[in-house]
Order: sequence, then C-alpha cells, then structure tokens
Amino acid sequence: MTQAPTPKRNRLVLVSAAILFVIILVFGPSILYWNHSLKAQPVTLDVDFTLLDPEGKPLPATSARIVFGSDEGWQNPGTGYRVVTDAEGKAKVSVPVVLDRHWRKMPGGFPYNLLSLPMLTDHLKVGAELEYMNEHWLYTLDLVRFPDGTTMEDDASVYTPDEQGRFTIRSIPRPDEWRVQVQGGQFSHGPGYFSSDGMLDVDTSNPAHPHWTLRVGFKKSPPPVQM
Repeated sequence: MTQAPTPKRNRLVLVSAAILFVIILVFGPSILYWNHSLKAQPVTLDVDFTLLDPEGKPLPATSARIVFGSDEGWQNPGTGYRVVTDAEGKAKVSVPVVLDRHWRKMPGGFPYNLLSLPMLTDHLKVGAELEYMNEHWLYTLDLVRFPDGTTMEDDASVYTPDEQGRFTIRSIPRPDEWRVQVQGGQFSHGPGYFSSDGMLDVDTSNPAHPHWTLRVGFKKSPPPVQM
C-alpha cells in the first residue's frame, strides 16, 4: 500500500526545488562556460584622451603618460605612451592592448541582481600619469564593457610613487575625501584629477577586423585653499 505524500513533505520538496533552481540560475552559466571564451584577447585600441580644467574647459599643452594594465610593468615610470594635449585638450594614440574577459552581472537592485544572469564582459585597466601641485600621480580606471555596449567604471584609483619611483602606493578613497600619500609621509586630501569620461566600445561591422575604441578623460581639481 503506497502512502500519500503529506503536505509537509510536499512543502519540503517545493522549497528544495526552488533553492536548486536559484543555484542553477545564478551559478549555472559560470560553471557551464567557465573556460568558454575567457581567453584574454589582444587588440589594437584607438584611444581618444581628454583633459579638462576645473571649469570643464579643455586643458591644452599638458603632458601625460598613458598606461594600460596589460602592459608589463604598468606601474613603472617608463612604461606607456607619452602624449601632449592639443588646443582642444585632446590627444589620440593607437596602441596594442590585451582585454581580459570575465563573467559579470549588470549592476541592479534586489531582486534583479539575484535573478539576472552573468554576462561575458571585456575588462580594461587604463591609467594616466599627471602632474598636480608639482606632484606626479598615476590615475587609473577599471572599465567593464557589457555585451549591450554599456561601459561600467568598476574602480578608480590614485597611485603615488614609492622610493624606487614606481607607482605602487594606492591612495585611500573615503566617503567625503581622498587620502593621498605624498613625499615625506604627508597626505593630501584631494586626488588632483577625477575621471570625467570612460567608454570602451567596439565596431563589429567587419567581424574579421573588429575596431576597438576607448574614450577616456580626466578633470583637474581646483588648487587647495589655504586657510
């Protein structure tokens, strides 16, 4: 004689099935495609670099050194590409870089972030060494490009040079200020420059030769006010 399932047992089965469904929904794609298309891809990148003054106007005739996280020794002072901005505060350069590929979720509130599927994204770290108040600091951005073309700024950091001149001392962002270490162990409470633009894009109209572009910019902070 077969015993009929009890209501308690039915609820347990439903709860277990729901938990399993959520696990598969959230982690399934990452597990199934863990090694699929995750190869770092070398590309030629056309860079449109812009500097702005504190009022948002072009900052001409300003030297900068552009670096990328895929460059060997990207924190070394001699790595990268030196440019000088033109009358419109711009500089253009075409460089070889390597894009990392990662599974990421599009940012969103609950329950979207829980139920949404991870997507295969392209990641690039870009930085610029700039002078502010007679100090040379390295400003970096981590950009993540989603399949629909959305670019997310994942992280913004400021590095100051160590005793060997390498930009390894990462500054500490705080809710209302930055804590940037300068020579002599002193600290500045402003980063000098803020990111003003960051867009990683690709034109796939020719699938055999996709055209990658980067638009990146920084805006200078006003000089500190002495009290």
